Amino acid sequence: MGNWIPNDPTSFVSQLLRISSAYTPPPPEGFVSPMGCVVEANVTMNAYAAAAQNGKVEELHQLLLDLAAAANTLDSGGFSITSTFLRVTVQL
Repeated sequence: MGNWIPNDPTSFVSQLLRISSAYTPPPPEGFVSPMGCVVEANVTMNAYAAAAQNGKVEELHQLLLDLAAAANTLDSGGFSITSTFLRVTVQL
């Protein structure tokens, strides 16, 4: 996954969000910003850290492997997983 760097003056997306946020009302109380995914401190392996504390790393790892194997659409030894996504188009 590639993301922009928050507050990076060379990033178009970062600057677009900075400008547009100055014209929008503040989010409602309790709102969790989807922009958290671009903050390096938020990009961690929390599930593995929590599983390690409970001695369940192997269990978690196997469940993730099983999920990936079940979602794999290739039978030829390759690997392909399809997923739906939301496409947003902006017209100026």
